[in-house]
Amino acid sequence: MENHKAMSNVPGDKKQFVEVPCSSAKEFFDYLNPNHKMWAGGVDNKWVFRGQNDATWDLTPSAWREKGREMFEPLAQKHDKDVDMIVKDFFESGYYTEDVYPGVREFSRQVLAECWAVTTFAELADRLGHRVPETQGPTTFIPPKLFRTILFDSETAVAESLGGTSGVAPPKYGIPDEKTALAQHHGMPTRLLDWSRNCRVAAFLAAHNLSRSPKLPDRIAVWALDLAKPRHLKNCGIDVLTVPRHEFENLHAQDGLFLYCDPRTRIMEGGNWPSLDTIIDEYSASEDVVPDFRDTPDRYKLTLGSEHSDELLRLLWKENISLAHLMPTYDNVVASIVRRWRWE
Repeated sequence: MENHKAMSNVPGDKKQFVEVPCSSAKEFFDYLNPNHKMWAGGVDNKWVFRGQNDATWDLTPSAWREKGREMFEPLAQKHDKDVDMIVKDFFESGYYTEDVYPGVREFSRQVLAECWAVTTFAELADRLGHRVPETQGPTTFIPPKLFRTILFDSETAVAESLGGTSGVAPPKYGIPDEKTALAQHHGMPTRLLDWSRNCRVAAFLAAHNLSRSPKLPDRIAVWALDLAKPRHLKNCGIDVLTVPRHEFENLHAQDGLFLYCDPRTRIMEGGNWPSLDTIIDEYSASEDVVPDFRDTPDRYKLTLGSEHSDELLRLLWKENISLAHLMPTYDNVVASIVRRWRWE
């Protein structure tokens, strides 16, 4: 029996991620079937899925969580003088009033710290002989005047400041790219959120690693979002990042992609660092939403009691979804075999 309920505090009908609580691993597994009626409209499936070990977690990227921001704090402090100079120059130009100064400064510190962290990762990895994508991302030194333009002006202004012309894409300073994706997959906090086009991959990632948790969560979760109407994401300030599969073996195995959002408006208004689910729910509850955004639930959160996670992993093994299949290394082959022994 289907038991769906709205889970957001945002008021209004069909304006929230709809929660689908499951009572068994088989029920959860059956929902997360590419041919289930919730996802199977049309020839191609436009839904994307994200698995999380704890259903109480929201969709906040690692760079904006408390641990990520703590990790970046020494880097941010190192460049505080540059940040202060950029923000002071910006306010003296009369763009904003002083009451939003703290939010603008915090946004600037975070963006620059993220940028420097990723580029430092890329430069050291390259120096050590590791493969690094050849993108037009920033170097570890960018003139503060240019950073001011990047942080607060349009892409056109950025291109002009770089001597570019219309029709020529400017370097993606401060905007996630392939280097950001590589850093993310190796543990660097970024503003990217990993998603998969394969719902059962997300199910595995929700159940995997629970044994390492000091305290088991009550429930695991798979979030689902329909990308069939990309203009909705743009209106919410959310973008999709895909990278060449041949350059990212794990991402290829996981049928992965990334979502990220631009927090500048919320931070400049003094708000908190936003989660993706909050951004979507607030937009869908606003008067600006396009009418067909409300036609059908196009975002779900499926949950399952964590005590069922091992049985879920057993079901997924039969579908060739395991740590060894999704992150193919010899170490993960051993880990997957050891887990399989427990089911025999």
